[in-house]
Amino acid sequence: MELSQVPVAPARLPLLGHTIPVLTRPTAFFTSLSSLGGIVRIGVGPSRAYVVTDPLLVHSLLVKQADAFDKGRLFDKTRPFLGNGLLTSAGSFHLRQRRLMQPLFSPARITRYADRMARQARAMTAAWQPGTRVELAQTLEELALTIVVDALLSTTASPRAGAEMRRSLRTVLHGVTTRTFLPDWWERLPTPGNRRFDAAAERLRGSLDELVRSTPPSTDPDGGTLLSVLLEAPCNAPSGEVDAQVRVDVQVRDELVSLLAAGFETTAAVLTAALYEIGRHPSVEDRLHTELDEVLGGTRAVTHRHLPGLRYTRCVIAETLRLYTPGWLITRRAVRDVALGGVRLPAGTSLFFSAEAIHRDPAVYPDPEAFAPGRWLDRTVRDLPPGSYIPFGAGNRQCIGNTFALTEMAVILASVCSRWRLLRTTDAAPDVIHRAIHRISRLEMIAQPRPDDRASPP
Repeated sequence: MELSQVPVAPARLPLLGHTIPVLTRPTAFFTSLSSLGGIVRIGVGPSRAYVVTDPLLVHSLLVKQADAFDKGRLFDKTRPFLGNGLLTSAGSFHLRQRRLMQPLFSPARITRYADRMARQARAMTAAWQPGTRVELAQTLEELALTIVVDALLSTTASPRAGAEMRRSLRTVLHGVTTRTFLPDWWERLPTPGNRRFDAAAERLRGSLDELVRSTPPSTDPDGGTLLSVLLEAPCNAPSGEVDAQVRVDVQVRDELVSLLAAGFETTAAVLTAALYEIGRHPSVEDRLHTELDEVLGGTRAVTHRHLPGLRYTRCVIAETLRLYTPGWLITRRAVRDVALGGVRLPAGTSLFFSAEAIHRDPAVYPDPEAFAPGRWLDRTVRDLPPGSYIPFGAGNRQCIGNTFALTEMAVILASVCSRWRLLRTTDAAPDVIHRAIHRISRLEMIAQPRPDDRASPP
């Protein structure tokens, strides 16, 4: 089949294409396209792009034919501001950097991280009192940033630097999505949004450079930190020249911003959504509390030894990732002529797919809009059709920190819910933002100690 025969999404606007529904109601828009075919044409500004709606074709795109595609338009818009880290790099350089950093995410390191994550989660809730109103989105972002910086650099960002990094990175990531679906000339206009974007990118680079420069040398005998790993790489190690050291510092910054972009707001977004859903589903909350009481016993203190027993906790996380996939939009671009699902794609063809739409396939997920963690008790991801569950991507670009993130989510969720119930302050649904990261923008809940802790709240 030729591209000219691919079905076209309805309601395309002149110049804007389908930018408005993509940015204002993306889940509904992308989910609606599956009824049109496995590949559907949309307008990205005045240009054409193609949405892949069939999970098997997504699997082919990410795994079987991955070498025929690069990361595409979303990452083109990201690279000038986030540098050449794992999130944006390509080819042999990406492979080399991934291999360098893989030891930071080994099972042994994850085990060590887990206990530190638990201590940091307990510290987060230490100031809570019965009736405390907690703004979860911000609180969890602060915790997730602390955890990832501690794990990667064995240091702590100052409150000022941490707040600046969160604010600037959010502005950059949100702006990148808008730029992906607007004409290229738009980003050259001196609009308030473009000025905020450019200023945030500059502040982000400055904050990260400051953090890297202030990080002391690693004394860890078991593999060091992101900084020491990159410093000790043969092709990076400085030999006394200032420019060599600058190159290393810049590469450390680029890798750090990639891992922050992929690993702190995303984790916080999933945990915020999970606690929101737990709060509105009493049966889920009861089952989760029962498991935590059984597995943790009287200690209520999570360690890495408890994680294998937290089966339902992991089901809650899996279901939250399905419905609230943080990296909901993924792009690819054909680097050579290739066929996908019987459609001939010339080199340069831009492709998109929405993980959230893929995760709502009723053939795979009965009652797909329902929050139902129990659906994961009797099957695993391996039991699903290829490409139908991809919260961390797939193939050679799958998120390097997926096990880290899953461990972090389980530790934090168990640490909070073993000791506290979080009650909603309103029945109204929170605002959900779709930009580079799908997240609940604000969620205030009331902390109440679990019954056994009323006499001596933590």
